[in-house]
Amino acid sequence: MQTRSDICRALTAEPTLTITLMFGLKRPHGVDITPHEWQDFIETTITPRFPSGLSVLPVEGQWQDRVTGKIGQEPSRFVLIAAPASTPHLAQKLTDIRSSYQHRFDQQAVGVTITPSCSAF
Repeated sequence: MQTRSDICRALTAEPTLTITLMFGLKRPHGVDITPHEWQDFIETTITPRFPSGLSVLPVEGQWQDRVTGKIGQEPSRFVLIAAPASTPHLAQKLTDIRSSYQHRFDQQAVGVTITPSCSAF
């Protein structure tokens, strides 16, 4: 059985971290974040920190409100980034993106998952 390392070497793939950022597209009280506002956030906040590329996927999100305990649903976006494991200041870049979105759009949270991987382009 081949390991992930074996496959990565065979593909001449570099060690990376696959980052998934999860953004809700509604403000409190149901006000939508517009497509223009979303695109502006991508262009001014995410792209400068990850200019090599990213992917944006439309999804339907569900979460439990931290204050009321109610289950909520809303249109959302996943932003996928394959960043070299050696990316300088990676944690700070992700923290800045998440904080910026939370403050700009009055969000309780921005989800993030990080998975070790390898990438070849």
